[in-house]
Amino acid sequence: LATLYKRTTAAGQPSTTAATGWTRVGTVRITSTGKFITSYLHPTRSTWYVARYTGSKLKVTAFTSVVKVSVR
Repeated sequence: LATLYKRTTAAGQPSTTAATGWTRVGTVRITSTGKFITSYLHPTRSTWYVARYTGSKLKVTAFTSVVKVSVR
């Protein structure tokens, strides 16, 4: 499981686990490659997403790459 965050302005990965400047969306499942799929994301404008997860072996908290979802 991973915690999903969003923002409506471009930004890189959060530098701390507090994800300052990002808004928490909810908890989603991610694949072992860091991809997350959820059906409840319906942004009304272009939005950037990132997921925070905990590694299984070292218990290290990290973030996936930032993904931009464009709305036309």
